[in-house]
Amino acid sequence: MITDLGKSWRITELSHKPFPSGRATHGIIDGCLRLQRKIGFLPDQIKSIQANVPSLIYQLVGRPVGPDMTSNYAQLCAQYVAAHALYKDGISVDAYERANLKHTGTNDLASRVNIRVNDNPDPNALSPVEVAIALKSGEHHKITVNDVYGSPANPMSHEAHLEKFVANCKAAPSTPTTSQINNLIEMIENLEKIDDVTAIIDATMP
Repeated sequence: MITDLGKSWRITELSHKPFPSGRATHGIIDGCLRLQRKIGFLPDQIKSIQANVPSLIYQLVGRPVGPDMTSNYAQLCAQYVAAHALYKDGISVDAYERANLKHTGTNDLASRVNIRVNDNPDPNALSPVEVAIALKSGEHHKITVNDVYGSPANPMSHEAHLEKFVANCKAAPSTPTTSQINNLIEMIENLEKIDDVTAIIDATMP
């Protein structure tokens, strides 16, 4: 609407990706991590995981974990990324390196992640996602993720954004120095004061 110009900013409605995996995996990952951080169980203590999800999530990332996964396949395998996140307290780009893709514990746990379609009638829904974790001790823990982490309704904190940015910089083939990373952050956070944005590109060069 023209009447909304200068008043309604659509950019504030954009979602951010906290994890380097398919967006449809994020509700499951978030649910698993929130339960683990709250209860404090270890991956080896988990008997099984069940995620009840909207149909779109199942269609996009309900693929089975396998012994010869490529990195592209693994990014869209909710079983794998959920299990990896529980072992590593999150996901970074090294999740798709060969050693991690072949990790015995991760793949064993991934095979015990069951993904089922719930009764959500919306074919485009990414939430809510229900995650239930059964421990070998007999304990059962559940959580419902109503808003996907990184969405405007459940946003990443400023600190989480910076943490991800720094981690991505350090994962680059030509790793920038701490001083370079801090300089980039300073420039981007004061973007309106930069006369020539090509200075940001120059600052990313080795």
